[in-house]
Amino acid sequence: MSVSEYKLEMHLHTKGNSPCGHTPPSEIIKVYKEAGYDGVVCTNHFNRYLYENYLEGKNAAEKTEHFLRAFKELKSNTEGLDVYFGAEIAIGDDDYHSPTNMTCAEILTYGITPEEFAAYAETIVKTDYEGLRETADKFGWLLFQAHPYRPRTKRLSDKYLDGIEIFNANPRHCNYNFVAALKAASRGCPVVAGSDFHKPKDIGSAMLFPRKPANEKDLAEMLKKREYKILKKKPPWDKDSD
Repeated sequence: MSVSEYKLEMHLHTKGNSPCGHTPPSEIIKVYKEAGYDGVVCTNHFNRYLYENYLEGKNAAEKTEHFLRAFKELKSNTEGLDVYFGAEIAIGDDDYHSPTNMTCAEILTYGITPEEFAAYAETIVKTDYEGLRETADKFGWLLFQAHPYRPRTKRLSDKYLDGIEIFNANPRHCNYNFVAALKAASRGCPVVAGSDFHKPKDIGSAMLFPRKPANEKDLAEMLKKREYKILKKKPPWDKDSD
């Protein structure tokens, strides 16, 4: 890796935002610093199931504050690690919490700020794919389908997306990354990659940028201009779930 390259984790989950997160923010900062990363994008799951059944609070503001809690903790204890906001959004019933749901889809969302999320979280819960696309275009969010060829995943229409995740390094899922990469190449679309971090040993992939993004909006611009390289590294297989 060149000394001028900025190493950024693009797909990360924390403990406390969904049942699948196992690592608290304080430990995340430590493991990423030790692994030589310059920054992380906190992309916790956000969907109707979590909003209604997992996030604490009596109203939208309180539930949103619960969702933002881990990001704020990461941001306030960085020890030199840069922290950016993002989200992995599922629309309607399209999330993986129901074992009988065989048509899931999740969307990694970049360029969204914590302030925009706080203002539109309840809208996202109630919207459809057309509505999410419209809101994303209004605020400059970029939408990338996460692990689009993982089993139980439906492929979303290109009209709802800016690109797809072509390398997901989670060691507990069969992601068929090579299929995603071939699909992206045929479309000529922007791509992203990440560790899909849930546990301390999950660190693997990253994206390499020529400079530090100034903020979430700047990161989105760099993705649109394709100012990046993909770092592909997958941790050893882990038999546990999530």
